[in-house]
Amino acid sequence: MGIAIICLFCLPFALLFLVFCAIATTGMKTGRTGKRMYDELKPYIEDMTAKAEQAQQKALEFNDRAGKLEETFQELAGRWAFITEYLQDTRKSPVIRLAGIAGKIAGRS
Repeated sequence: MGIAIICLFCLPFALLFLVFCAIATTGMKTGRTGKRMYDELKPYIEDMTAKAEQAQQKALEFNDRAGKLEETFQELAGRWAFITEYLQDTRKSPVIRLAGIAGKIAGRS
């Protein structure tokens, strides 16, 4: 009778202990596998990090070039506006008007 009582009370605790041991063993194996996998992938991760930094640097350089190109186009637009304004002022010049009138008169005769 004593053995039956001990088995009834100790058996559940023993089963719980075995379950916890199995969980701990599985966790340790998973941890070791994860560490090994990280060690294998670490060079690739570092390489990708370096490439990402290089791509970011190239993007910044491209942005700077685009800004300089925009400044160049704005400067060209300003110069073109100056040229067109100069040509329009030239067309309004009294000498040009006089030459136009002279041309009309010469064309009639």
